[in-house]
Amino acid sequence: MGMLDRLRVLFGFRNGYDLAGNPKEYGLWLGGREVRAWIEPEKVWPWHFAGLDDLWKWLKMRQTYISDETKFHAKEHWQSVEEYQQDFQGDCEDSAIWLTSALLRLNYSVRCVVGFLGDWEKRRRLWQGKEEPYNHVWIMIGHEDKQFIMESTDKKAKLIRADVVPQYIPVYSWNKTEVFVHEETKQ
Repeated sequence: MGMLDRLRVLFGFRNGYDLAGNPKEYGLWLGGREVRAWIEPEKVWPWHFAGLDDLWKWLKMRQTYISDETKFHAKEHWQSVEEYQQDFQGDCEDSAIWLTSALLRLNYSVRCVVGFLGDWEKRRRLWQGKEEPYNHVWIMIGHEDKQFIMESTDKKAKLIRADVVPQYIPVYSWNKTEVFVHEETKQ
């Protein structure tokens, strides 16, 4: 089984049919939903933010990191935008999904990213089937022909150029309309 086939199994790609009845791969499923369905800019409360800095300062004052095991007594629970907005408490995927949705509402080029925060050995173990399919979710923002990482769970974080932080290893990313597969890079 090739790398892409293995990832499709690990991440739950499902096949379906388009409106004409033709077979079509239609999505990446995580947290019980097709990932693009998690991004809901229309459900972000209509606060009026001047831009990215304003939104980021506002969110850092309100959000609290809390594990799924503590909050939901479950190993994994993905919150919807509306659910997260109730108390702004959650883990990496909850804050990343909300922030991606909010930034899309402000017309930023942004994606939610699932992958590894760690070393290359973890990545090798994934391809060998000895590791969980991912261990972190973060945000990728496109700005002036560069890609930046925004760490949604770190209140001290700033935008980091994606090309200078090798410990962030993307596997998949998505926005409201597209899913992207990140190719394995050889070290």
